[in-house]
Amino acid sequence: FLFGKLARDLVEVRGLSRYRGRVYHTLGTHVLAWTEHVENALASERRGVALMQESGDVAYVSFGLIGIGAHMISTAEPLDRVQSTIEDALAVVRQGNFVIAVDACVGQLRLVRALRGERTDPCSLEDVRGWTKEHPGPGLTHGWYWIRVLQTCFLFGDAEAARTAAKNADPFIGLTGSFFEIA
Repeated sequence: FLFGKLARDLVEVRGLSRYRGRVYHTLGTHVLAWTEHVENALASERRGVALMQESGDVAYVSFGLIGIGAHMISTAEPLDRVQSTIEDALAVVRQGNFVIAVDACVGQLRLVRALRGERTDPCSLEDVRGWTKEHPGPGLTHGWYWIRVLQTCFLFGDAEAARTAAKNADPFIGLTGSFFEIA
């Protein structure tokens, strides 16, 4: 917590503009989400994304957009606004062909659409299998997608589908310990 704030203070005081966006993003994703109200983490993520867009840091903009979607899902934001934000993020990350970010955004959208009642069977795994076949990539890029499928199936009480999703997400879980949505 203190090192995150120290990093933020250093980039602000010392004028290390090249790293400002990344620091705000990392602070929001890995520190504030655990130590303060999620709204503070979301504000830090938004600031980080704006700074990274200014500096042209395309990869980290994608990471920041994932964080914004994750934090919005966990707040009291209206789901239509959350969905719109994630759809906009998906358009950005698809343009950059950033596979892990695409998988994360698609997983977030799947969860939000289920919560909004837009999926007839929120826990059907047929579309998941189709998604992973249509979008091949290293197995770990699909991890965020499977984590969101797991959350959806858990929330909708489908233990069997949740177990299947957990099995598919398992190789990725060890790499996600500091991310808020794992809680």
